[in-house]
Amino acid sequence: MGGSISTMKSSKLTKPDDCSQDNWHQILILFDKLDSDGTRSIEVEELMGHIAVLHVNNNIKQLNEKKISFLCDTEFQKNQIQSDLEINIEKMRKEAEYNIKCLEQTNAEYITTIKESIQTLNDMTIDEKGQKIRQVICGEKTSIEFWDFYKYMKTRTNDIPNIIW
Repeated sequence: MGGSISTMKSSKLTKPDDCSQDNWHQILILFDKLDSDGTRSIEVEELMGHIAVLHVNNNIKQLNEKKISFLCDTEFQKNQIQSDLEINIEKMRKEAEYNIKCLEQTNAEYITTIKESIQTLNDMTIDEKGQKIRQVICGEKTSIEFWDFYKYMKTRTNDIPNIIW
């Protein structure tokens, strides 16, 4: 794998205005390490392994964070419903019971969906994980070009130290 920033006879890469110098530098170094053949594009084989696994692990982490947030929101809504119940006892009791049942059903469905998504991600082979990240980064292209990679990584530079070489 490359040890320094790639240089090619083609046009020089210019840092976008919305990217910090530190993030730009990290993305260039990572891209160079992944671009082992110096073609300024990352082949699927070069991408396999740690970054694909990291991508899937980040998806799992985000789904778990959504689950926690959803559970907190559901609990808050239950408490609000109980408070309203005290103001107008009989009318609000019936309404509250209905709303809680709907929230719990929605919660159960949402948690089931998240668990299924996590299981699907966990069951993926390394090839499927590689295809998943390639699809996210560059769609149907056969290789990942720098600017596609940049767009993917510009909000994920905190993950770069987690990539094990």
